Order: sequence, then C-alpha cells, then structure tokens
Amino acid sequence: MFESVKYRRVFNRAKRTDKYGKAQVVIEAFFKSQRFYLSAGVKLKPHPKDPTKRGEKLSETDEQSLSLLESALRKYEEEIRKKNDGRLNWTEFKKFNKNAKPEPGKLTFTAFMRQEIERQYGVKYKKGAYLRYIRIPARLIAFNDSEEVEFKQLTTDFIENYNAHLVKQDGKNYSLPYAKRDHKEIKRHIVNADNKGLLETPNPYNCLKFPDGKSYRDSLRPEQIDQLERLTFAPDEKTLEMSRDAYLFAFYTLSRVGDIIRFCPKHFTRSSTDEGWILEATAQKVKKKIYCPLGLLFPVADGGRSKPERIYEKYSAGKRPDQPLFSITAQAINRNLKILAERAGIKGIRLTMHTAKHSGITYLTIMDFGDSFIQEMALHEDIKTTKAYTHFVKEDITNRLRQAKAGNQWKYKKSE
Repeated sequence: MFESVKYRRVFNRAKRTDKYGKAQVVIEAFFKSQRFYLSAGVKLKPHPKDPTKRGEKLSETDEQSLSLLESALRKYEEEIRKKNDGRLNWTEFKKFNKNAKPEPGKLTFTAFMRQEIERQYGVKYKKGAYLRYIRIPARLIAFNDSEEVEFKQLTTDFIENYNAHLVKQDGKNYSLPYAKRDHKEIKRHIVNADNKGLLETPNPYNCLKFPDGKSYRDSLRPEQIDQLERLTFAPDEKTLEMSRDAYLFAFYTLSRVGDIIRFCPKHFTRSSTDEGWILEATAQKVKKKIYCPLGLLFPVADGGRSKPERIYEKYSAGKRPDQPLFSITAQAINRNLKILAERAGIKGIRLTMHTAKHSGITYLTIMDFGDSFIQEMALHEDIKTTKAYTHFVKEDITNRLRQAKAGNQWKYKKSE
C-alpha cells in the first residue's frame, strides 16, 4: 500500500496581510516530509488576538473555490499514480498547474470559467470585482443541482431555464441588470471556449436575447422629493433622519454615494457672496473636481440658507475638519431608505442612494437647465451618459409643451 498525499488548509502561512488587512488561505500538499502550497485566491481577515487564526468564516464561494482546488489536486494525483503503477512521482506532482490550458473533454464549462476569471481578474482587478465574477460559475453550479456544468449542457433550453431561475430566486426577483451581467459574462466565456475548440454545441446566445432591465421608474418626481423633505422624526430616530438628509444632499448636489459619505467640513469654504458655502472636492470614481456653490442651489422661500446649506450646517456643527458629515455606511442608508419610502408613501420605486443622482439630473432637466450645464454638474464625460440619467413621464412632456405654447415658442422667426 503506497502512502497518499495529505491535504490541509493553511491560513496566513506568510504571516502578513495585504493592504486590505487580509491574509491568504492556501492548500498544503504533504508527502513524505515534502510539501508545496497552492493558492485558490481566497483571503480572510485574521483573528485580532492570533494572526495565524482566521477571524471570519469562509463564504460559500470561497469554500467552493478551496474544495474545487483540493478535488483537482486529488484527481491529478490519481492520474500520476495510474501512469506509475500506483507510485507518486513527486517532481511531476509539483508541476500541477491550476491554470493549465484546458484540453477538450477533460474540463467542464464552469471549471473553465473559474480558471479564466482567476487568470483575467484575479490579479488585474480588486478583490471585490473578482468575487463578483467568480460567483457567476457558482450560481451556474447551484442551478445545476450542485454539479459542474459540462460543455454539452450549454443548450438554448439550459440558458433559458437558468435565466428563469435567476430572475426568481426563492420568490425574490433578481435584478434584471444583474441577470444581464451574468449572461454577458457567460456568453463571453462560451465564445472563448468555442475559439479554443471546447464547445460541443452551437452557441446558445446566437438565438437568445434577454431584457436588459432598463427602468424608467428609478427617479423621484419633484412631489415625491417634497414628501421626503416633509418627513419628521422622533428624537431616537437620528439614523433615519441622517439617511434622509444624506439622500437629499446627494439629490441637491448630484453627488454619488461614495462621495457623500466622504464629504468632510474641510471640503467646504464660506464665500462672502451669494454662493454661500462652496463644496470643493475630488470625485472618488471619476477623479474630477467638484465645484458646487450650495447657496445657489434649491433656495427657500424665506430667503435664508438654501436647502443643501441647511443640511451642511446641521451636520458640520462640532465636527473636526476631517470628520465625515454623515457617519453612516452606504449599506445602512439604503436599508433605511426602504423605511423612509414607506413613510413618505413612495410606491413603485426601489429607493436607493443611486436614485438620488438620477432624480437630481431629471429635476434640473424639468427645470429647463441645458444639457451641457447638467453634464458639467454631474461630472459626466459624455453627454449620452447625462441623457441616460434623465427620466421623463407624460406630465413632463405635457407641461413643457404648454410652456412653449404660452411663450409663443412655436412661431417661426426669420433670421435677419
């Protein structure tokens, strides 16, 4: 009886963490006092008291990645033993390559997806982006009764059934844009597999097209914004009130949520003119300069501080220059917005921080600000992006035509 290879998971073998405070979980292969290590791209935060122990549990995706690597190592070990009458050639075993070029008939489609995602996204992109993509083959496996999806299964019926499974998981609708992202990535890997001669069926996406999930209901009407502004809160509902004010501040300034939760008093300076408080910062995503004179935005009837100025002064009082105005996470704000939407009687719209900028751009469009001005305010590179953010309903069209009629704008004027 020949001695077998022992496999185990080792956390933080290098005794160091990356810039996100996480350490690797690797697979150790041990055989006759010899060993080597392989990474599955899994990282976890260490325990605060013992850096050699994990401080958090493995996610389902991470567990699957480690299990699949262990399984691949065992299969590779068996292949070597078969060629050597049961003996293990350790030198050959150490040549195991988890990203080896796939051979026809020896690799499943989901395994092919994983190794391509690891190769393309594992190093180039941040961990968050990598995890978003690596969950796609995991969802395919879950749909396929926890079995790897083979190339021969990639039929039109399979993809259609997977789409139906996506958009209604456990009775909850899976967002159509996210479903579209899944299909886009799967289609890309199918084309890639076809180019490598791995595909055993015609490309199912050649005769399939799914809704892209574009919605024109993700923008609040002016009267719905007014409903949010009129909400009142009990003394113990400070978090709810802060979430409402953060949403309104994003609406007034056309800011993204990533910037809203970073704004500090140091980003604001007081002007002696009617510009009032001026917001100057660098947008986190597009790296463009934000210039926003709050005093000129959304003035109030009594002639006092504008609406965004009042929010700024409310949350900057007593704060250090580098202390965020809104001490709350984006996730917490979005959770609270569900409660706020119910209280304000806002129905038919999934209220999130993302809709604040949509709503602000649409409001400025209704107020007849020019596209170029709105593009500059929204920090958009392309005017098409600005127009994609605007959401009109029948009432907007009717009101704008009435204004044109009242202002005699339909009369043709000869150029002199």
